[in-house]
Amino acid sequence: MESASDLGAAVEAGSVVTYLDLVRLVFPVADGDDPAVLTRSVPLSHAYGDYSGRTFKGALAVSHVERVFIRSDGERLAVLLIHASPVNEPERTAAGAGADEAFNWGGISVLAAYRLTPAPRLLGTLEVKGDRETSLWDAHPVTALGARDSGVWFVNSHHNAGEEFRDYALAGYVRGGLRLLVAPTPTLHSWRGCRRGVTESARVETVRARGRARRDVAFVVTETVERFAADCSSRVGRARRRTTRRLFSWDARRGLYEERGARRDRRSTTSSRIRSSARPA
Repeated sequence: MESASDLGAAVEAGSVVTYLDLVRLVFPVADGDDPAVLTRSVPLSHAYGDYSGRTFKGALAVSHVERVFIRSDGERLAVLLIHASPVNEPERTAAGAGADEAFNWGGISVLAAYRLTPAPRLLGTLEVKGDRETSLWDAHPVTALGARDSGVWFVNSHHNAGEEFRDYALAGYVRGGLRLLVAPTPTLHSWRGCRRGVTESARVETVRARGRARRDVAFVVTETVERFAADCSSRVGRARRRTTRRLFSWDARRGLYEERGARRDRRSTTSSRIRSSARPA
């Protein structure tokens, strides 16, 4: 995974294609300023159904892009997550239904898939912003789903006074379009009080599925509970850890993953000294 704020940089080493070249396929009217300013998008649809076929017009600034490569039916595709927000200039504010309605979370994050050769071509888009912060999942940006296919994970999250909420989803290029493959997953909720704290972290595993070309996807959530003394900082006793594994299997008819069920592993404990060095995914 690569993150870039310089849109003039090459998408990968040895390529003449720049990030700005790819951004302009989603936002045809985009200048080369720093930050780049966009004034119109191609029709976009929201991953969770908030809108469909909306063209954004007005001044949007690109803060940065994130890039990974995935495979679809064996073909290597570039995927960008383009982060854009309204330019804070009265004469260049977003037009249309109004900034508050158009940008529920302060901007948009567009997932876009491309074929880079022989010339850059936009294959599909999906607007995925669903919370204050949106990014590719740094711990598991890409998951191989089979010998010829892989998908890209993204995360929506926010923090509130000692609490953190994180939602994960897997997207891929399937049947001629960029679409959600695994969603929703459980919302991860981590929080810290004076005498008690809960950390939820996630990881992904894939499992060979008999009779299917695509592997099953296991979304594994570990909940760690720690207790603290009256000073709110000294740990007391041993941390308790509980793991839940949710399994998703490929539905060839629908072209996405369906959840098969959840299995909770037996509760285990580990020393708070060891757990204190870990961080949520």
